[in-house]
Amino acid sequence: LSCKQPGSLPELKRVRKLYDRTIQSYGAIILEIVEKGLAIPEADCPQPPPRPEGFSTLKSRVDPLLAQMRRKGESCQLDPALVASRSEMTSLVIAGPGAEPHHHRLLSGWRKEFIGDELLSRLAEP
Repeated sequence: LSCKQPGSLPELKRVRKLYDRTIQSYGAIILEIVEKGLAIPEADCPQPPPRPEGFSTLKSRVDPLLAQMRRKGESCQLDPALVASRSEMTSLVIAGPGAEPHHHRLLSGWRKEFIGDELLSRLAEP
C-alpha cells in the first residue's frame, strides 16, 4: 500500500489484497492516512535497517522457517500470513536466538505459543 501511494478510491481499488468491503468501510480513512504519511518530510521518516553481512545467504536461513510456519499453520487451518510476514521472519533470523520478545511479535502472545519457541530452538541450532 505504501509503495502504491493511492490518492483516490479508484486507485485504492487497484491495490492488491484490499477487499471491496474494506475499501467501502475504511477507504476514506486509508486515503487520509496515506496523505498524512506522504506529507511527512523524508528526513523525518525512519530508515530501513542496514543489511547485514552475508545478506545473500539470509534467504536460505529464512525460507525453511517460513516453510515450517506454513506447514504448521496449514495443519491447524490457520493462514500463515496471520502469523508472520517474510520481513518479520527475516528480522527474527537476523536477531538470532537471543532476540528480544518486545521487538518481535513472533515471540509474544499466541504467536510465541504457536511457533515462536520452535523458531528460537531452530535458530539456536548450529
